[in-house]
Amino acid sequence: MEKTLFSFIYIILFLGSLFFLKFIIIPAFKIFFSTIKTVFYALILIILVVASGLFLLFR
Repeated sequence: MEKTLFSFIYIILFLGSLFFLKFIIIPAFKIFFSTIKTVFYALILIILVVASGLFLLFR
């Protein structure tokens, strides 16, 4: 029961962080720094968030 609850919380946090990245951080990057380097760092950040979310989901 407790493990299921924690999995549910992790899923909500993971989806929330994806929503935050998609609608807030990426448009801000595009508006303020439209350089290739910044887009590269944004992609690394997204990959790290997705990887950590999947790790927490399937551990």
